[in-house]
Amino acid sequence: MPKVNSPAVIKWFGEHAVVYGKPFIGVAVGLYASAVSNDSGEKDLSISLADFDLNASFDSDRMELLYKSRKSTTSIGEFISANSDIDQRVLPFALIASRIIKGYGVKLGHKTVGISSEIPVQRGLASSAACSTSFAVALSDGHGLSDSEIIDISREGERVVHRNDGAGIVDVNTSYYGGCITYSNDLGIRKVKINENFNKCDLLLIDTGPKKSTAEMVAKVRSLYDSDRVNTEKVFNEIERYVDSGLEAIISGNVEKVGELMLKNHIALSRIGVSTPKLDDAVALAKKSGAFGAKMSGGGGGGLAVALVSKPHTGKVKLALEDGGFKVSVAPISLHGSSEYNTGSKADHGGQ
Repeated sequence: MPKVNSPAVIKWFGEHAVVYGKPFIGVAVGLYASAVSNDSGEKDLSISLADFDLNASFDSDRMELLYKSRKSTTSIGEFISANSDIDQRVLPFALIASRIIKGYGVKLGHKTVGISSEIPVQRGLASSAACSTSFAVALSDGHGLSDSEIIDISREGERVVHRNDGAGIVDVNTSYYGGCITYSNDLGIRKVKINENFNKCDLLLIDTGPKKSTAEMVAKVRSLYDSDRVNTEKVFNEIERYVDSGLEAIISGNVEKVGELMLKNHIALSRIGVSTPKLDDAVALAKKSGAFGAKMSGGGGGGLAVALVSKPHTGKVKLALEDGGFKVSVAPISLHGSSEYNTGSKADHGGQ
């Protein structure tokens, strides 16, 4: 099959508050992880991670053991511990493969699946979700798995990477479908049609340096919530309003409003302690230089800020940020996800 491309994901509105039941908006951007499945001539399944120069092979018996281990362990942490002999960089893909091979009766011997990515890691761009999603789609090609089945299998990779049984619901859906995805406890995942006005915009990814782990930042917010629930909930309710208003503006094409709400969302996130001085500086400089708005994206504690910019102003804003000491890349919104490669799908559109 052709190379399967899965886009990176930025958090447009609602991170951290989503953990406490508030809605969230994510959007796919034009950086990609890729997977290619080829006949190898060998009897085992080979997984090749080009970015790590790492290869691993699994026979049918080990796939069976992994599949049974996942079903018999009570948590993803227990599963990881039970399979500690497998390189932790390979284990997410091995688990995905075991689900496809043993869970759906797909015969996948004589295959090598190679994964590579241009998405920066540890920057809040959902690089692991994009890798897991492209791998699952490439491996299951032509075997009739539905959208929702592929998404659940892909999330196994995220569960391993983040050691969290609830991981991946937003990032995997966004990378799989492309475009804009919303999530809420009441409505689940929905795909949103982005107004064509956003075709005239770029997203600038502003690298402020290494970030703390998402788990650490989530724990920090949890500590704040436990010690000052009333004021923390006020911030979460404020963020919820930005999500709701942002969604309306994304659908209607009010680009200026989206930028304004991004700035407000960033300030709210700063108040719960997940921003950094560099993130704050990047957001302020982007706005001063002509962006509609900007905000941190992801768990925080460093990593990326994202700025929404009119295409005619992209060069000027990018140069100003680079003069300010930031590494900046241009990433247009990607309307294309890896679902387009799932040609044998029983398309149930479970995420829409």
